[in-house]
Amino acid sequence: MEEKQQTNSPSQPVVPQPTTVQETVNPQPVVPQPTTVQETVNPQPVV
Repeated sequence: MEEKQQTNSPSQPVVPQPTTVQETVNPQPVVPQPTTVQETVNPQPVV
C-alpha cells in the first residue's frame, strides 16, 4: 500500500508544472491591460 502511494506522488507534481509555464508566458494578466487603455482614452466617464 505504501509503495503505491509513493508512485502516485511523482505523478501529482506533473500537474502544477503546466501552470508555471503559463505564468512564464503571461507573467501579468492580459485582462487588466485593456482596462488601463480605456482609462487613458476616456479618463472621465462619458455618461
